[in-house]
Amino acid sequence: MAKKPAAKKRSTTKRQYDDILYEVKDQVAWATINRPRVLNAFREQTLDELIDALKSTREDPSIACAVVTGAGDKAFSAGGDFYAMKRLNFVNGAMWNDRMQGLAMTIRGLPIPVIAMVNGWCMGGGHELALWCDLVITADDATFGQTGARVGACPTVGATQYIAKLIGERRAKEMIFLCKRYSGAEAAEIGLANEALPA
Repeated sequence: MAKKPAAKKRSTTKRQYDDILYEVKDQVAWATINRPRVLNAFREQTLDELIDALKSTREDPSIACAVVTGAGDKAFSAGGDFYAMKRLNFVNGAMWNDRMQGLAMTIRGLPIPVIAMVNGWCMGGGHELALWCDLVITADDATFGQTGARVGACPTVGATQYIAKLIGERRAKEMIFLCKRYSGAEAAEIGLANEALPA
């Protein structure tokens, strides 16, 4: 009688990263940006780790959804790490944008819903990260905004389209050109978030 093939081992529920925390618990994959000292701003390594962690959800069919959030209570993400971005030039600037687009396409291409759980600052590239997610649940006292105009930058990975689609062209221009901010409660009211809850 032929031997039965050994059963495949289920993928590990914990992966080790430096910039993020990742675990699967009760069929939910939790990806937490773990850089609270810099308001969970991301650098190249953070983007690479988020891409890897979220892609890994395809290996475990028991995962029903993924949640992206930030460590601590001060920030979901303040966007790109200013010190990492100061080192950008024409060549590695293109690689930064490739990583941003890679994360956006990873989130948009997953077969499970991806939920942004927003607390504190959700600014610039951090706000773009929330925009790529399928659902956004926010603390009512969070702060949503785009900061590019203050530093001579522009949202690069779809935010100009996503924001206008969600809240209308006039409000989108205020956010992008004038750096207008919204509280979590206001974000839910105008359509930047699905629901605002007490922090």
